[in-house]
Amino acid sequence: MKPPQVVGRGPSRARPLALITAAAMVAGPVLFSSSAAFADTREATEDSAAHGHWIALEGLGLDVVGAAYTQSSFPDTVGPVADPLNLSVLNGLGSIQLGTLSLPLIKPAPGGLGLLELGNLGAISSYSASPSVTESVASSGLINSDGSLNVDAAANGGYGFAKLDASQLLTQIIGADAVNALLDEASIQIGALGSRASSNAGTVGSEYMLTDLKLDVHSPAVEGLVDSVNTTLGVALKPIQDLLGAGGGIETILSGVVNTIDALPLTNASLNSASIDIAPLLDRVRTELLAEPLANTDNSVVVDLSTGSIRVDLASLVIDRSGGASLSSLPTNTEVLHGDTVNAILDGVTDALTGNGPESAISKIVDTVREGVYDLALNVSIQADISLPIVGALVDAPVTISGSLGGFVQQPGHAAPIVDTSQINVAGIPVGTVLQPIINALNGAVTSIGGVLGGVIDGVVDNLQPLVMGAVSPVVSGLLTDGLGPVLRNVANITINQQPTEAPFNEPGGDLGAESFTVRALNVSVLPNVGANGAVALQLGSSTVKALAEDPGTDPGTDPGVDPGTDPGADPGTDPGTDPGTDPGTDPGTDPGTDPGTDPGTDPGTDPGTDPGTDPGTDPGTDPGTDPGTDPGTDPGTDPGTDPGSDPGVEPGVDPGADPGTDPGTDPGAEPGTDPGAEPGTDPGTDPGAEPGTDPGTDPGAEPGTDPGTDPGTDPGTDPGTDPGADPGTDPGTDPGTDPGAGVC
Repeated sequence: MKPPQVVGRGPSRARPLALITAAAMVAGPVLFSSSAAFADTREATEDSAAHGHWIALEGLGLDVVGAAYTQSSFPDTVGPVADPLNLSVLNGLGSIQLGTLSLPLIKPAPGGLGLLELGNLGAISSYSASPSVTESVASSGLINSDGSLNVDAAANGGYGFAKLDASQLLTQIIGADAVNALLDEASIQIGALGSRASSNAGTVGSEYMLTDLKLDVHSPAVEGLVDSVNTTLGVALKPIQDLLGAGGGIETILSGVVNTIDALPLTNASLNSASIDIAPLLDRVRTELLAEPLANTDNSVVVDLSTGSIRVDLASLVIDRSGGASLSSLPTNTEVLHGDTVNAILDGVTDALTGNGPESAISKIVDTVREGVYDLALNVSIQADISLPIVGALVDAPVTISGSLGGFVQQPGHAAPIVDTSQINVAGIPVGTVLQPIINALNGAVTSIGGVLGGVIDGVVDNLQPLVMGAVSPVVSGLLTDGLGPVLRNVANITINQQPTEAPFNEPGGDLGAESFTVRALNVSVLPNVGANGAVALQLGSSTVKALAEDPGTDPGTDPGVDPGTDPGADPGTDPGTDPGTDPGTDPGTDPGTDPGTDPGTDPGTDPGTDPGTDPGTDPGTDPGTDPGTDPGTDPGTDPGTDPGSDPGVEPGVDPGADPGTDPGTDPGAEPGTDPGAEPGTDPGTDPGAEPGTDPGTDPGAEPGTDPGTDPGTDPGTDPGTDPGADPGTDPGTDPGTDPGAGVC
């Protein structure tokens, strides 16, 4: 058989199949265990066969109607055979043993227990056809009615994701403490997929389709990161607030202002309040961090701090690493969670949280604080009690200073602080001696406060990134080192465009055994590094074919198949069975079997067997036994015993009578009815067989039965059959009955 040539071709378009909803009966839940790399291996003894399955898992009976499972073969089941997926069939399947955990294969509803959540998959089906000994085709997944991949439906994006939920397996990988603190959910989102394989006259072709692949994890540490950030920001902004505390720069300035006002004539002054409220800034940072997800520079990793979720665009990372044009054009046996991809994911999370990109957590925090710190409001209120002698109190009201910190430090885009003395600007107040000095004192305070704030704000901004990084980095490091990293390396091996017969697997055949070829859109080996009950292979969208490179044809198919069934069965069964069965069977069975069997078997067998056996046995046994026993025993025993017994009894009685002359001469004289019946039955069967009966009787009897099967079958069969039959039957019957009868006496 010529070695197959593997080629690829682009997906085709045709009318999609409708989804059948009729339920199929399946067995109740059963617990299974697995450690095999390839779950659906089955031997096909036919030269041409095809097999498609959308989902397969070692140990589970997924070869049931409605599970998108087909198989064809030539010539028994040429197909095409189609089997649409019925989700209710899969919902009845049993549990699987994954390490130390027993888990249902199918998750019945979101939030429930199960490994695979199917969602809205669309018109999933499998297709198989084996129209000839040199052609077979199989496909599975989102396909058309002719078995081609339904790329149009896949491109429209109208179907949802299937989800492989590994959350229940995390404790076996990172332990309970890490699950509670770092990573408590992990799942793989799988888009529309399918595969197709064909084998036609020695040329093997394959194609596959996968629209999307994502990784979703949830981290309690990431969800609590904003609270940690706010605590850190409170620490970062404390130097500004400390300016208002006892001995702080602003507190000192305001004390001087109060003293200045209090020293004016007619005036008493006291500080009501002074505050810088950082709460709005912390709220702003929180809002900024939670409003939109964070991302690394290429948007392949997105972190949502509001929920603690991390989504990884596995598709883009795999495409970038492999150099493929799309997720449906990757090299054979592309490993998704390759070491480089895992590092890219970890780097992406690091970049999204602590990187220098504009959308990272650190960048957003620092940028928000750098802008927001200048928006912080500083409010000062000083109580002024102005009284006149005799008249008494004219006014008892506050004078205030208010503005943003940016205004105090004259930051571009920020308005200057406002000094408000309107409440003491009343009739009767001496402007020159009281009001203006108060205004001057307050304006001086604004300048002084700005001078103090500038240096402190600069220091806060400069130290902000290191402080925030110090808060975020341990969370990220713990997540990656003790949570996400081990999970990515141990939860599953995911292979796109898997072909088991190619490197690195190098299996001797595909799912149908030796000489078969398999392609699957996706293979997921769950818990590959768990010793007991690990490496459970979940196969999605598998197609397998096998066929001969050349048609053995009609003649080889007739001669070895029909003619060997006809020739060796008819011709060899006719020729060796008829001709060799006729010639060796008829001719050797007729000639050696008929001729030696008829001639020596009839003549030597009948004639020597009948004639020498019957005739010499009957005739010589009857005639010599009866006639020589009666006639020679009576007449030759009486008369020929006297007259012929003298002359012929001496002369003929010596030669034929050496034995018959003694035995028939003695015994026929005593018991003529015994010896001539025994002796002539023996001697004429032996002696007349001895002379004609030994030569013809032995030769035609033994040799005619053996050698005369050819010639003696003719000659001794005729001659011994005639001579021993006629002559010994006549001569020993007549002559020994007459002459030896005289000699017997």
